[in-house]
Amino acid sequence: MLRQQLMNLSVQQSIPSVQQSIPSVQQSIPSVQQSIPSVKQSIPSLLQTNLDLQQKMQQSIPPLQQPNPSLQLALQRQRDMAETQQRRRAALTINQGRRAQNTTALHGHRLMATATPGRLAPLVSLSTGREIEGFPATFDDLAQINENDARRILAALEVATDGLSTAEIRDKIRSQVYYG
Repeated sequence: MLRQQLMNLSVQQSIPSVQQSIPSVQQSIPSVQQSIPSVKQSIPSLLQTNLDLQQKMQQSIPPLQQPNPSLQLALQRQRDMAETQQRRRAALTINQGRRAQNTTALHGHRLMATATPGRLAPLVSLSTGREIEGFPATFDDLAQINENDARRILAALEVATDGLSTAEIRDKIRSQVYYG
């Protein structure tokens, strides 16, 4: 009961800021929708560029007479870091597009006079590049998310939650799932 009251209070407090942001969100929806295909198209190119750079790096290193373990370890760390950054950039790009989709679903239903917003496009983990397991399917699920699930999702998005109250965590997760 108290949890529901806190959730209702949080929703009521956020209504004015949401209402103020609707015009700017509505204005940005067409440009966001137009940019989604180009963002999706650029991902393979970015991945290929990164792969090409890795291959050039490997080719430009002259073969050693005797393998140097510390050099090999350092090189492997560099490759691992490059792969991690590549995965992270791809995940950030995917999440940007999905936040735009979620924003469109949230505010678009008002424009179309439908009863409820559509389904959420799930975000992906920055470390794995995979969809976050147990991601809320709808805006209602997002509004009812428990603190542990919210912290787990925010951790997958590499958002710090230490010292945050439940209300602050809910605000953080909303800000990660959609714009506005």
